[in-house]
Amino acid sequence: MDEIIVMFESGGPMMYPLVISAFVALVLIVERVLALREKKILIPELQRFIISMKKESDFEHAEQLSKTYPGPFANIMLVGLENRHLDIAEINQFLEAQGQYEVRYLEKGLNILETIAGIAPLMGLLGTVFGIIRVFDKIKEVGLSDPGAFSGGISEALVTTAVGLVIGITVLIFHNLLSQKAENLIAEIERIATHLIQRIKQIEVLR
Repeated sequence: MDEIIVMFESGGPMMYPLVISAFVALVLIVERVLALREKKILIPELQRFIISMKKESDFEHAEQLSKTYPGPFANIMLVGLENRHLDIAEINQFLEAQGQYEVRYLEKGLNILETIAGIAPLMGLLGTVFGIIRVFDKIKEVGLSDPGAFSGGISEALVTTAVGLVIGITVLIFHNLLSQKAENLIAEIERIATHLIQRIKQIEVLR
């Protein structure tokens, strides 16, 4: 712990925004990891039932299931089920509109993570500039006879660069993983929505 405190202090003023950005990124990553769990988004019971629907009464049960499990997937299915008496083209329009709305939930916070991944190394670089400025200021004051006098500026330059890169690389990795997870969930929701349309068509024909 003492070493961390010493490193923080040697990093200079740019360590504060770097630590804040790291904390914000950590909170967002944990929140997204929990929010994008597959079983939470793609409710298995509702999926299985929609794929297996065979008669008109199944629609009502599917509606009740959708209302029981609020969330992006269930909300999209509910819109399709509630508008099943419309033309297929109109149902698709409702599904697409609701889908665009729900995608915002699945991708929430990812743009912030992307921003942090981009600016953290730049903040580290800015800290490096500040550190080098301090070094030259000390050289002006005491010359090169006392290296210890400007070692603080060198530490500031090195530490902020390293911390900025570590934060940027780590956040970028998690951003890409979470973005891929969101894309996979969206693709699966679209697949089940297509099944729903097919079931609506088939059951309407059997009426």
